[in-house]
Amino acid sequence: MLKQKKLIIGGIIILAAIGILSFISFKGAATYYYTVSEVLTTQSNLGNQNIRVAGKVIEGSIVREKSGNTIVFILADLVDPTKRVNITYQGAVPDAFKEGNEAVVEGKFSDKDTFKAQQIIVKCPSKYVPKE
Repeated sequence: MLKQKKLIIGGIIILAAIGILSFISFKGAATYYYTVSEVLTTQSNLGNQNIRVAGKVIEGSIVREKSGNTIVFILADLVDPTKRVNITYQGAVPDAFKEGNEAVVEGKFSDKDTFKAQQIIVKCPSKYVPKE
């Protein structure tokens, strides 16, 4: 009887530990991203924190600077393309990063008008969808 209680209590402790560790790891992996409209309206409340912003890269907006590997481009809101954010990024860009594609940039605002991206994540292109 005593052995059975110890086994049950031990099982409960192990299950609780697994549950807590799972919750902590999933919480850290889930990262919310803002739309361009959301980030423009809440920019003053964001402060200096690292965030993700999703949008569409505007056609003709990508400018590659000759010195180094810095690029500048404009990210527009998917719903309201008139809402736009200027993005600067230094580093290697993904192969699928092109004008007209959707992208998520991670970083923070360096000033009121410019978002300094530390990472660019390109959404899956529609080339995988069969043509009608």
